[in-house]
Amino acid sequence: DFVCVCGEKSPLVGLEKISLYNFYAARHAVYHSDMFSSFTADSIDLFKSSTPYAGRREIGYYSDSLFGVIGVVEKSDMVAILPGKIATYFRDVRRYNIKILRMPDEIIFRMLPVYAYLATNSTHYKNAKKLISTFQSTFLFSQEKQPDALVEGSTSLCDLSV
Repeated sequence: DFVCVCGEKSPLVGLEKISLYNFYAARHAVYHSDMFSSFTADSIDLFKSSTPYAGRREIGYYSDSLFGVIGVVEKSDMVAILPGKIATYFRDVRRYNIKILRMPDEIIFRMLPVYAYLATNSTHYKNAKKLISTFQSTFLFSQEKQPDALVEGSTSLCDLSV
């Protein structure tokens, strides 16, 4: 499930659920990886709205760093849309000063599959393995039911044993 995240000093902090009006009126901090340019990031159909006016979000900040997005949201009046487990991780484990708001009922998110693999012969393997085990210990990732075909010398991030 996706949630809206705002900073503790945001005018929205008193809400439990962001309204559709506030969702479209707020400036958004948006995460995008290097695989999408900012041109295509706007056109990715992540959610659909059941309202007659499905306005466009005002993007105030782009970053390929999730830490950057959360940091900007924490210190400004911007909001970000994140999976609930990731938002909870940043609030409870990483101790970011953020508030988690429920999304408007009119906005429905579609599931996006995420696949990631790490080369086991990489010099950064130990650091990445430690980070993944931190995520696994906070229940962000569940074990894969059927592993995908792997490239030689790589492993699924969900199958890392500590």
